[in-house]
Order: sequence, then C-alpha cells, then structure tokens
Amino acid sequence: MVRFDKAHASESGDYYQVLFERGGERDQYLLIQRQFEFRDGGLCYIETHDMSRSGHFRIVRAKLSPQCLVLACDNGPEVEAMFNASEEEYLEVRRILQIMLPHLEVAVAC
Repeated sequence: MVRFDKAHASESGDYYQVLFERGGERDQYLLIQRQFEFRDGGLCYIETHDMSRSGHFRIVRAKLSPQCLVLACDNGPEVEAMFNASEEEYLEVRRILQIMLPHLEVAVAC
C-alpha cells in the first residue's frame, strides 16, 4: 500500500479520472480512468508507477473512505491507496468515483 499526498478528480465530457500523487512527483502515482463515449464492457484504465500493474481492468469491488481506496480487479491487481485530501477534494474524488464505479462502497474507514 502506498500513501499519497494529493488526490485529484476531473471530468471532460464522457471521460473521468482520479489521480493520486506522492509529493507532486510522478514517481509515485495511481491513475484511474473511465470513458463512457464507446462501449468497452465497463473497463477502467489503471496506471501506476509500477507499469506491470497497469492496464484495462473490470473493477469488481471498490471501497472508498476519506483516507483510503481499495479496488479489486477481475484478472488484475488489487489496488490499495492511502491518501491525504481536504474535505472538498475527497468529495470530488468520491463524486467522480461513484460515476466511474456505480458499485462503489463508501465507508467511514477502509
């Protein structure tokens, strides 16, 4: 599990993403993207600083709290991220993740 200093969420049309970064440097990051423009079977693109854990995956379980995100991928990695975020940043991350992952479980703690 990696601890990230920043959490960002964004959307552009039918494209959504959440980015967790450590120290503002790209040597430690977790990027989760999903698009709704084309049918793709509900896949999300996950990219990390460890490229062997990157690719398109179907997320079968997702749990979010104000400090933690846990994702279980079908035929892929389990991703756990601890992060620091202001209340405003957390609420935006939660909003975007709920669009990307309708089955997202929101909890007090992971």
